[in-house]
Amino acid sequence: MKIAAVLYVDEGMGDSALTFGGEFLPDALARRCAALPGVSCLFSVPAAYSGVLSHKEGVFVRSDRDDISFWKRLFAESGCDHAVKVWADSPFLDMEILKEMIALHSEYLAEFTYSENLPAGYSCEIMSRELLQSVPDSKEALMPLGDAVRKNINQFDVELFYKDPDIRDKRLSFRCGDARERRILEGLSLI
Repeated sequence: MKIAAVLYVDEGMGDSALTFGGEFLPDALARRCAALPGVSCLFSVPAAYSGVLSHKEGVFVRSDRDDISFWKRLFAESGCDHAVKVWADSPFLDMEILKEMIALHSEYLAEFTYSENLPAGYSCEIMSRELLQSVPDSKEALMPLGDAVRKNINQFDVELFYKDPDIRDKRLSFRCGDARERRILEGLSLI
């Protein structure tokens, strides 16, 4: 089973938003993800991105959002069986949670695995090649694949990863691309 961690750079995000604590997060996250058994690393950047990742090996340029056409192309060109979508501006990504999510996804042969109760930037989304084969092609730009699956959850084999404590009510995000969230994360990093 070939698993690729896809470090996903959002639209409008530049290298300054991807740097935290003096470290370029995509490189740091790639090292951490590559340390997981059987996981390789790829990068997904929007067409307008022109930073450090532009000339790296394993970069997939998106012409639009992460709709079905982008993910089908990534799976076809990379040859991976499962993709772990990791937001590239996640300094507090928990690798133990990633390992647990991959194990859950693999054990139950899920098409899609995600967590509702953990903040963005602390966990990931995992999708399988089978998920992409069950979604029809479309010429239109569709909503992001993860959103489409969550809106039609009964049509797919989805595993929901739950980890205590449930902090949904705190409305936290552990991603530093947003100025407000960055200030919170900088404060947390000093503790």
